[in-house]
Amino acid sequence: MNWDIITVTLNAEGNISRCINSVKNQKLVEVVHTIFDGGSTDGTQKIVKNELNKRLELLIGSDQGIYDAVNQAIARTSNELVAILHSDDYFDDQLVLKHVQDCFEKNASIDLVYCRVNYRNQAHERSIRSSEVPNRNYLKHFFLLGGQLAHPGIFVRRRVYEHLKYQTDLRISADFLFQLQCFFDFDFQFIDTNKVSVTQKTGGTSQRNLKAFGMGKLELYKAWRVYMGKSPFLSGLIVCLNVARKVFMHLKKSFSIQRQ
Repeated sequence: MNWDIITVTLNAEGNISRCINSVKNQKLVEVVHTIFDGGSTDGTQKIVKNELNKRLELLIGSDQGIYDAVNQAIARTSNELVAILHSDDYFDDQLVLKHVQDCFEKNASIDLVYCRVNYRNQAHERSIRSSEVPNRNYLKHFFLLGGQLAHPGIFVRRRVYEHLKYQTDLRISADFLFQLQCFFDFDFQFIDTNKVSVTQKTGGTSQRNLKAFGMGKLELYKAWRVYMGKSPFLSGLIVCLNVARKVFMHLKKSFSIQRQ
């Protein structure tokens, strides 16, 4: 079993070296790291070119957004196991891929493995929290009650991408629609693990400010409408539950800090 790690970049010179090194340092696995650059104007391409070898490839092209770039990169790779690692994220330790690969090797029918993701502050100085990893027996209920998996913690066999691609008209929530389709529409088999796989900084596209948060929830609503057959009421209800979960988690975190 070999791995393809897909990273999409655009002006990521401040973080790309850490991302590359976290892939390079994975032990006991065979990995090809493919970086798709959408036209960086900073030093990103130069940094990547200085690291190129048979295990690190650079693709330069045009795209219609991050998920179009991901689709293009996946189409140009061929290994059995695939992971998406964003340019400002990194694997939490040197045995992440070995741990996940062991899960696949012990379960030949498994198509997906999902793991915990660790969130750190913008400067990566301290851990904020870890993502939720629901028991697989209750995963669908988790989604219907407004939950979301952290997409960087999802690892798949290539055959998943033979059935599904990311919907490129969704600029923020295409990864969430992909999850809905994986776990609801297709009979993909999956397991969960509490291992922390990826460290991701807070403050993503949908968390930069209140406007971005609203845009993110609107896209989440659109994703549910695509999946639910354009049912506005149920889609809206689920998004409201998602917002309520976010508020609850924020209050829980604030209360925990105050007690310390």
